[in-house]
Amino acid sequence: MPDQDHHASDPRQTWWARSKPTPKDPNGERLFIEFVETVKAEGAGFVDYMWPKPSSTDPQPKVSYLAGFAPRG
Repeated sequence: MPDQDHHASDPRQTWWARSKPTPKDPNGERLFIEFVETVKAEGAGFVDYMWPKPSSTDPQPKVSYLAGFAPRG
């Protein structure tokens, strides 16, 4: 299964979260940790961060909307 299909918030996959470095954007934002913390705190929400786009050599501003999925915890 590809890495992006794993969910660090799933207790069955905590080995994966501990074994991989946490990606950070150029501002030091820990992307996936921030995603999980947003959902745990609010149930859903927006996260702003920087992300490289194929059409640019520099990371660009990006906003992701995240929502919890009850069956996954």
